[in-house]
Amino acid sequence: MTAKQFGERLYRLRRGLAFTQAEMAKKIGFSTQYYGNLENGNKNPTLRTLVVISEGLGISLSELFGEGDPRITEMDGTMYKAMSEIERIRPEHRDRFVEVIKIFAEMQ
Repeated sequence: MTAKQFGERLYRLRRGLAFTQAEMAKKIGFSTQYYGNLENGNKNPTLRTLVVISEGLGISLSELFGEGDPRITEMDGTMYKAMSEIERIRPEHRDRFVEVIKIFAEMQ
């Protein structure tokens, strides 16, 4: 995979998450400029960079390269953001949150 192809893959992953470049860069711990260079194919990522990106997105390296079926390309970006926020809730409060979601779902 060339740097340009990898950049296109990053772009598709980011768009699937409904993130801006700045939001994606912050999520994975890079500067916006460096992330933009990766996405535009202007930088070749190191192995460490690839690991950081995959860990930051919660996907495997093979999914990062388009192999397999990463959940973030299937899931609506808004839902992914919501799931990320839910993960921040203390475990003992998650059950209550799920009950609230069920109530709203039953209202439909």
